[in-house]
Amino acid sequence: MKITDKKLLTITVLLLISTLILSACSFKNNSSAPSAAISSAGTDDTSDQEVVSNLIMKGTGLREISYHLVTTNAGVSSESSVWFQDTKMKTDTITDGQRTISIFDLEKGEIVSYRPGQNVAAKINITEYKGNDNITPMDYLAALDTDENADVSYQIIGTQTLNGLECKILSVTSAQGNYKDWLSTKYGIVIKFELVQDGQTNTSEYTDINVGAGSIPEGTFDLPKEILIQ
Repeated sequence: MKITDKKLLTITVLLLISTLILSACSFKNNSSAPSAAISSAGTDDTSDQEVVSNLIMKGTGLREISYHLVTTNAGVSSESSVWFQDTKMKTDTITDGQRTISIFDLEKGEIVSYRPGQNVAAKINITEYKGNDNITPMDYLAALDTDENADVSYQIIGTQTLNGLECKILSVTSAQGNYKDWLSTKYGIVIKFELVQDGQTNTSEYTDINVGAGSIPEGTFDLPKEILIQ
């Protein structure tokens, strides 16, 4: 999602200190266990910051991506399918048994949201949006920029294959809290975020990732003809 570095940092900080309680229906238990054991980070002549900086360069330029997102906060979950292309974004999210589809126009700063089966949609300013399904894997990268965020430091603590992708596991320390990122070595994006707060493990995990041309079907961002905007 194309937003300023300041907004990206704000989003990440909000995730770290979030007190939002999401209600959710029960979903089929889908284990996020890795397909390979964690290996130690090892030591070589390349610093952790150099390794991470090189990976981030891959991710910051992504302009077309689709994926599935599962977030868990305070033990309850939300699931989303997401499509992002340049200045357009679409989220199809189930929370508390309710499915909501939102189409973002990032140039206009507008969002149109509707529920399947209904023929009306609501349009709001992007600053009024309260969800977190619009936080892309690329948005987490801004918080790892130690030049912009002097209070942030991190260490590579291992390598792990997660959802078929090799990742560097980062232990991140900031003024807002400590958390872990799983940074894909293939795409240079964070595919899992984990924060333990007040005895609760909060996570965001990205799966079924498709990157580059052809990731977004034609017509993805079109509003159905039967939907009227209020």
